[in-house]
Amino acid sequence: QTVLNVTNMFIGVGVVSLAGAVQLGGWASLGGLGLATAMFFTSAICMVACFDALPAGAPQTYPEIGRLAGGGTGRWATIVVCLAEFTGAAFPTIIVVWQQIEIILRQTRAMGDGEGLGPRGVAEVAGTLLLVPTILIDNFELLSYLGGLGGLACALLVVLMFVNMVIDPSREHSCLPNWEGGCPPGYTLATWGIPMASGIFAMALSGHTSLPSIRTSMSAPTKFGSRVLPLSFGAMLLIYGGLGALGYAYYGKAAGPLITGDMSASSAIGKDPFLLIFLNAIVGLNAYTTVAPLILVTMDVSQEASPRLAKACSTAFSKRVLRMAIFMVYVAVSHFTYNSILQIEGITGGVLSMMSSLILPIIFYLRIHWGELTSRVQVGLYAIVLIGAVLAAFITSQSIAEMIH
Repeated sequence: QTVLNVTNMFIGVGVVSLAGAVQLGGWASLGGLGLATAMFFTSAICMVACFDALPAGAPQTYPEIGRLAGGGTGRWATIVVCLAEFTGAAFPTIIVVWQQIEIILRQTRAMGDGEGLGPRGVAEVAGTLLLVPTILIDNFELLSYLGGLGGLACALLVVLMFVNMVIDPSREHSCLPNWEGGCPPGYTLATWGIPMASGIFAMALSGHTSLPSIRTSMSAPTKFGSRVLPLSFGAMLLIYGGLGALGYAYYGKAAGPLITGDMSASSAIGKDPFLLIFLNAIVGLNAYTTVAPLILVTMDVSQEASPRLAKACSTAFSKRVLRMAIFMVYVAVSHFTYNSILQIEGITGGVLSMMSSLILPIIFYLRIHWGELTSRVQVGLYAIVLIGAVLAAFITSQSIAEMIH
């Protein structure tokens, strides 16, 4: 049960971009997924050990670990990085909600490009209006019931992609309408896009701040590090690797940012639109239930950083106003980055997730437990930090260049 809880907590909207990630880096990017999984698993072990080191009665929060390891500087570093990560994760999540609505509008032929706002405009307006009630509610219990939709979306994607390959082994339907190359599309062994693909994988493997609360809910918490984490990260490696490999094996160089969009545009199972509409609805609903919690966490971290803000938002009404203000800023940025979802995910995963779920947990672990570690372990952990820092710098420059292009 705990393994399922951890896996569901980590699986997010990034699952629909895995084939696009492999397309960015070629088949070799799956090696990047394996390396990223190993590094993020190590940082998860380090984070749990850091929480165990907190004094009795201390708040069980990530900024408190930062304070223990680095005083006020460590606390502020954690707050800033967490705020940036949750903000960066909100943009692609909102975009996925909009794009799934747009895909459904096109599948059902409910609207053409030349009508009114067009499918994209209607999707943005409708998606935003549908999200507003989730931002205003104070009780997220209903949304929590839908938290397992990420696993359902993954299972449906795997099944449908496998069926698609069986029905169309010659890849007759793999050439998308906007593809200008040969048919069926070819493959690439490796490209300079591997770091950005690794950034997308990193975003899908981050979520470490939720681990302590899941661990404390176990009947035998001592088994969390030795059994639950290896099984959970192993499951994510198989799921993410399988989805990425299946999508790239079928669409090759033509694979787009969202596998759901590719399957809707051209696939062997496209003759049965009900399946694809259902899949797009599940993926969109999964993203839909994620936006409000992201904004809530952003607000909570902001209040922890600023006692003055916390005092100003002491009433339910003022909290709703702040959540709506954050949401409208996110909507505006998401509108202008609508067609850059892979680059946004690359920056979020490659820089922000690297910092919050990889680099900082290991640095804090080294500072807190330095005297207990052998020199070999110290060198190994510093090597992971160095690799993460180099990847973060490379991914940032590459993603920004792609967005400008």
